[in-house]
Amino acid sequence: ESFNRVVLEEIAKDLRPDKPKTVGKTLVFAVDDAHADSIVMILREIYAKQGIRPDYIQKITGKIGDKEIVDQAIRRFKNEDAPSVVVTVDLLTTGIDVPEITALVFRRAVRSRILFEQMLGRATRLCPKLKKDRFEIYDPVGVYETLEDFTTMKPAVVNPKATFTQIVDGLLGVEKEEQIKAQVDQAVAKLQRLKVKFDEETFERFKFLSGGRTPDEFIASIQAGSSEEAKEILLESPKLMTMLDSLDFEGEGREVVVINAEDKVISHTRPDVSKGDYIEEFIKYVKENREKLEAINIVCARPRDLTRKALQELRATLREENFTPEKLNKARFGENAEIAADIVSWIRNAALGSPLLDHSEKIRRAVANLKEKHRFTADQLAWLERFELYLKKETVLNVEDFDEVEIFKMQGGFARINRLFDNRLREIIDELNYYLYNEIGSAI
Repeated sequence: ESFNRVVLEEIAKDLRPDKPKTVGKTLVFAVDDAHADSIVMILREIYAKQGIRPDYIQKITGKIGDKEIVDQAIRRFKNEDAPSVVVTVDLLTTGIDVPEITALVFRRAVRSRILFEQMLGRATRLCPKLKKDRFEIYDPVGVYETLEDFTTMKPAVVNPKATFTQIVDGLLGVEKEEQIKAQVDQAVAKLQRLKVKFDEETFERFKFLSGGRTPDEFIASIQAGSSEEAKEILLESPKLMTMLDSLDFEGEGREVVVINAEDKVISHTRPDVSKGDYIEEFIKYVKENREKLEAINIVCARPRDLTRKALQELRATLREENFTPEKLNKARFGENAEIAADIVSWIRNAALGSPLLDHSEKIRRAVANLKEKHRFTADQLAWLERFELYLKKETVLNVEDFDEVEIFKMQGGFARINRLFDNRLREIIDELNYYLYNEIGSAI
């Protein structure tokens, strides 16, 4: 309880159960039902001092009642303000959709990457009404460190001491028929040895997590089809594998160390992407993919040819690899940096060693350069201000945009705006882009 209390008191500083419509909701993963009760009790005590009602913190597990009661509790979590902090064990690790979840708390170890990613999936739903762009993970039990060994999936060796989750996670790294069969056979043999020790409660838990199948029926379903089908059955059963690994029929007589020292919070830190290795990974990615991704090649060699659509697709591709200008800027300049380079500058810096340029300042200076070289009318200067605002949002401006982007189309498109610039709009945009991509901005 001491560990529960100090951890929850620390995490509770960040959560606001009474503000689900603005702050979001929280899902806590506990070890078992009794542990979930303890967490609920402690959180209610903590928040009672702030005048927060106890019904904002509730447990949702299979033990709260029959299926109808459980379903009602899940609906309240999804649709109502209370509960906004829910503690679960296995019941809500998969299959629920509560977009308002903005925080996950791991108070249990997870040794299956498959299950872990499913648990993370509870918080990845978009929630426009919260303007949700991230979620927080609280990991006081070291789940990340536990799973580091599984980041590169490899088939587990045939080892009677291998856990079910290790065996099943190992299936992710194999494609050959004989390797899959070896992994599946290992899982089946381990279950055959274990099932004879099941008591009535364990038997019922197994049926619940296996979709109503007994151990013999589950084994039969694995052996009935091809190795690929058996692989899919095992991969789709991470909660069952975790339950099997939690059984300890051979633990009698094992030495157990109990420490009664007082628990205290030593540190509360955020994994830091603001280190050089993140930037080094980005540089490596750009160099390795310059010839593979046409948009990167264009940014490096012909930046004035970069289209809005190509840049959007490139941003999406980089985002899938966890590279965004926001994270890169934070890594280079810190959390509260006032300088913000755009993704074009970051790519050119990575591939060519070009100076990083502040996005807004780069655009401002490019437009200023353009104004210095020409005598513009008041109408033309007003349009240059619109170009500047557009570039700050979209990064690139091409002639084609004038007939494709709504704010330009509404003003008559290229034909009308071109006339306002004495039929020299194409040359003006080309010159503006020249100033943008010749590193004349604020080098940082």
